[in-house]
Amino acid sequence: MHLKGEVDGALARQTLLQGASLPDDPRTAARGEAQWMFEIPFATPQGTVMAQFQVSREAKRADPEAPEPVWRAKFSIDLDETGPVHVQVALFPGAPHVGIWAERTLTAEKLARRSSELAVRLAGPDGPAQVLVRAGEPVRPEAPAGYFVDRAL
Repeated sequence: MHLKGEVDGALARQTLLQGASLPDDPRTAARGEAQWMFEIPFATPQGTVMAQFQVSREAKRADPEAPEPVWRAKFSIDLDETGPVHVQVALFPGAPHVGIWAERTLTAEKLARRSSELAVRLAGPDGPAQVLVRAGEPVRPEAPAGYFVDRAL
């Protein structure tokens, strides 16, 4: 019975996330903007932890000379050892840009010491990625009135 309750809860969360992934305006999809939200469970020594993901793409531009639309991926995870960590990756032409926010100062310091290694591993055709590590939380836009699902990561 416990497993059935867990499965029902997971399916309900997935349904809410898919609803939150729908565009606010149907014309958004026609312009080529895309957004997808989902969760992935990770097994840790302390139990299962859910990582929340959001993947989005800017609208295609009408100008053929304009750069390609930017893809963005955001995720957050809260582990006992590190505390909450939030990551945003933007795939620009050439090399990705990565922003990492760790809510614990010690975690941010450890991540900052390894950021140059991450930049090299994520290198694009124009060289290493740009990696910025900060302590604290990322700035989140306020949800418009009337939204019941927190769509911010």
